[in-house]
Amino acid sequence: MDSLIHHLNSIAKDLEAARNEAAKQYVKYQDDTDKLNKKIGNLEYQRRTDQQRIKKLQSDIAGLQRYKKAADPGAHEEDVVVEEVEDDGSDDSMIEAKLQKLKEKYDPEKATAISWP
Repeated sequence: MDSLIHHLNSIAKDLEAARNEAAKQYVKYQDDTDKLNKKIGNLEYQRRTDQQRIKKLQSDIAGLQRYKKAADPGAHEEDVVVEEVEDDGSDDSMIEAKLQKLKEKYDPEKATAISWP
């Protein structure tokens, strides 16, 4: 009888330890879930701001193309094409570098005799 009580107490301790471990893992799971949700939110915000920057850069490129046409109406179209860009995670510095090259190429201070309508 004494060994049966001892055995039942041992089982109760094992169950309590398992219950405590499950509670710890659940709390860790909740913390990990919260962290991941926060990271997802941050990445979604960053994606939206990147898309806004891309649209702004596309608008700047279109403006530069209009400026080029106004500055030199007889010139042929170059291979600068404005197209919708999907967010592929490419490096923003590459986009900035292309925009800078276009700005340098069509610098208003270097333009000659522009007649504005």
